[in-house]
Amino acid sequence: RNSLKLSYDEVKQEVDKINEQLVKHGFIIKAEEFRGKPSCLVLDLKEQDGQGIPTKLGYAHMVSAIDNVSNGQDIIDGLKSSSNLCEGELQKRLKIAYVSLGSNKELVDSLDLSNDVLMKYTSRLMQAAKEKNNYNHLEDDTFSYNEIKGFILTPYIVNESLYFKYVACKNKSDELKNIEYLKKGYKFEISKNIRNAKMSEIFTNDKNRVPIIKWMSKFIKEYKKNNAFKGLYLNGNFGSGKTYMISALLNELAKSNYNVAMIYYPEFLRLLKSSFKTDFDEQFDYARKADLLLLDDIGAENITAWSRDEILGPILQYRMDNKLATFFTSNLNIEELEIHLSESKDEVNKLKAKRIIERIKYLTDDLKLISENKRN
Repeated sequence: RNSLKLSYDEVKQEVDKINEQLVKHGFIIKAEEFRGKPSCLVLDLKEQDGQGIPTKLGYAHMVSAIDNVSNGQDIIDGLKSSSNLCEGELQKRLKIAYVSLGSNKELVDSLDLSNDVLMKYTSRLMQAAKEKNNYNHLEDDTFSYNEIKGFILTPYIVNESLYFKYVACKNKSDELKNIEYLKKGYKFEISKNIRNAKMSEIFTNDKNRVPIIKWMSKFIKEYKKNNAFKGLYLNGNFGSGKTYMISALLNELAKSNYNVAMIYYPEFLRLLKSSFKTDFDEQFDYARKADLLLLDDIGAENITAWSRDEILGPILQYRMDNKLATFFTSNLNIEELEIHLSESKDEVNKLKAKRIIERIKYLTDDLKLISENKRN
């Protein structure tokens, strides 16, 4: 426009006339330069993104007269004559492409719309057919050949109008579900390796783990059936995999939409102590009310009367009253934990520690894991 000294209104007027014809068929053009030549960028009005932007179908060169313009009238004449060229050529190519969809008869037949309507979506239907074919013939159905890896472009109808969406393949769907359940619940100061723990990745070549794995498998079945509330107090040597195993169990149940909380207990106490004026109640309630709770490394904290009587005691009492499954890991056995919780040797503290231990025994089975240190 600038080089030919045409006014914007002159060019726009002619383009608008062309579009009056093309819009009847669901298309519109935009004058642009393509590969050094004045061209029409062809847009499909029927296929728009979430912001209402039409899909680009490609470029159609204008008539050759435009290639050697000498004055403003040449380009105007070219624009006028290009309307029939664009319209006719597009219709011709669409018909040829639509006929080629016959090899994907199942896809076309599944859409209860007329051929005239479907033909306007030929390019997207061809892409949908191609992506479905990729899925059916590749062993690894993440099929990176598709526009979006792991997804299939899928047509669907709403109120007699055709739309397209990306549907996850089976592997991708399972992957997304795994990501979703791993996000659920409350995981405080738990390492990435532990928070992503899976039952399928538990080492089974250690005979000392067999009783624990059997207990866990039985618990999962019974919990899904009747919400069995008795959890596990798992004690053993440092690095034996106690936390990983219990976390894997809780993650497995999180897949079934149970709310889980995995808490590194010593650091949790420090957080609560520093959050009295902020979110103490919220943090405290995570531990009290989760469907399944893991208090990791109990016995490693610096014991105080406050942590025992104002935090641990009320958490356990609430979970007893509401029959909520509770799990503990510790390097201490249950008798050693009682001594730890006594804080001092006076009779009052011994009695309070004993009450805590009775609650733990009520809430859990007691198992021991002595194994090779997996952290070395």
